Amino acid sequence: MRLDPGYRLSAVVAMVVVAVMLGGACDLTPRASVGPASPSVSSSAQPSGTDSRPTPTPVIPGWQVFSSVVGGYTFEHPSDWRQQGSVNDSTFIEDYFSNENVGSPEQMDAAGIFFDVTLSHDSGDLCIRHGLRAALIEGSEALVVDATSASLYVVTSQSVGGNWPMVVLNLSHGAYCYEFSLLTMTKQGRDGNLVTVRKLLGQTFRFGSGPRPTS
Repeated sequence: MRLDPGYRLSAVVAMVVVAVMLGGACDLTPRASVGPASPSVSSSAQPSGTDSRPTPTPVIPGWQVFSSVVGGYTFEHPSDWRQQGSVNDSTFIEDYFSNENVGSPEQMDAAGIFFDVTLSHDSGDLCIRHGLRAALIEGSEALVVDATSASLYVVTSQSVGGNWPMVVLNLSHGAYCYEFSLLTMTKQGRDGNLVTVRKLLGQTFRFGSGPRPTS
């Protein structure tokens, strides 16, 4: 379910019909392995959710704290977002969320929001420019994510799945590339959630212990 409009987004459609957020229709670059393969968890399965530790008090009133058991990171999100699924395989680790009960962005209505966090071993330009190669960049700004400087992009992804208004941020931390994407159905929805993304990444995201080894 790794969002990458073009490749990832079309993969989402295939998973939903047969049973991630940016790079363009031809972004088929192979991904480096994150670790030994383990069974992936699709949107129809139970999300990985939080672990058994006590839930921390949110920094932002009314938001909820999410802790990724596999990814090791934590962040807060609006209370109407729910984790829709997660993936942990030999290519990437992913957690994805929506304010609607959907398995892919194509299922959302006009008010839908789809947020995705992906970890891979991409590095250099493959990481930082991921999802921006075939996107129309409409704006950008500097943002510090847990003491790591990055650039936040406001874009329209031009892909085989359509033109998708998105907010994208990619950064390298430790041995991993962290890819954050928020996708909406309209530019108004995207722009209206820009402050939410700034708060989520700039104020609440913590890398934590990092991904745990898979067995």
